[in-house]
Amino acid sequence: MRRTSPLSTPLALPIVALALALTMLAGCGDDRERSSDDGLLDGNNATNNGVATNNGVATNNGVATNNGVVTNNGGCVYPRNDAVSIGFGKAMPPVSWLKARRPDGSLEDFSLEDFHCNPKWDRYNVLLFFVTAEWCPSCEAAMTEFGADGTFLRWEDAGALVVFLELETASYAPATNEDAFTTATAQTGGNIPGYIVGDKEVMPSRAPSIFRTTPVIGSLPTGFIVRRSDMLIISPLSAGGTWLDIEAIARDPVTDVVVPDPDGPPTCGPADEEAGEPGNNTAAGATSLYPDDLVEGAICDDQPDFYRVSLPGHRWLLDLSFDPTLGDLDFYLWDPATDDYQLQDGSRVGSAETGVGEVFQHCGDATIRVFGYLGSTAPYRISLIDLGPAPCN
Repeated sequence: MRRTSPLSTPLALPIVALALALTMLAGCGDDRERSSDDGLLDGNNATNNGVATNNGVATNNGVATNNGVVTNNGGCVYPRNDAVSIGFGKAMPPVSWLKARRPDGSLEDFSLEDFHCNPKWDRYNVLLFFVTAEWCPSCEAAMTEFGADGTFLRWEDAGALVVFLELETASYAPATNEDAFTTATAQTGGNIPGYIVGDKEVMPSRAPSIFRTTPVIGSLPTGFIVRRSDMLIISPLSAGGTWLDIEAIARDPVTDVVVPDPDGPPTCGPADEEAGEPGNNTAAGATSLYPDDLVEGAICDDQPDFYRVSLPGHRWLLDLSFDPTLGDLDFYLWDPATDDYQLQDGSRVGSAETGVGEVFQHCGDATIRVFGYLGSTAPYRISLIDLGPAPCN
């Protein structure tokens, strides 16, 4: 749902499926593992352009790491994080970019460790990721509009350090920092602040990157806000079909937080769950759907529900209905072979619209993943309608 639009601009189709994992750092460092006075780490750690690295993670100002806790010479400790994923209400893993681009074309290393710990960033209350792709027409429309009317500059003035993250090029290849810079400056006329980076160059270097599987990133353009004081991901950039008041969140990232409390009570319970629960929490245990049946179920925790459609050579319609005042549910097709979202032309296949439900047409056999957007919970009804024989490509 909540396919937000850049002011008056319609959004693109759901974003490229982003399958990934990210290894990070876990625990507390001792004096032997802290960086030396010249900023170079001891042991088997390399340096790159004067920036110390530890297992491929760029650090700044002599930052050392051990078991997931990052400290600098001033004693700053980076918040603990789950190290492999991005999620609302969680601490952002301490990723970084070497030779990130500034709007004037200059190069500068940028790390979240440094943003959290270095006093030079004290004027900012939040870090804002604005996520786009070169192939995305709605991204270009938003970038052009927000650049022309000064929206990005107002966000910075309110206390947000903006990072423009381009996920993919026009040919669906992971974007480099240079790719992102070329796209962003062309679309905005250079009227932007902050940093411009490409998903291909996020460190630690893994393929795919940490940004490419998170449900935090839905349809493009999109993004999220990280609070500097504790590096928690506190808000998306849009909800309910409109852009949020980003300036208000940047000024007061404690009061103006819109993400549901991940520890808050669910809007449904065991009595609402479908008969296949909990076996259908995985694709292997998917519940079979049959034409004209009405299945009542619920997403009452952070686990998805999987369903299987077996209609070879037939086109069909799937209808998922729920009460949007209780929660926001979505569904996408799932590829059991890769255990990841099914892609078509680089995008996830499924439904994520605004309203009281989701309706989607497809052809042939399929596995469907139903889940709560931003941790939403709600009871639902799901039904399958056979539309008859059709060629399925």
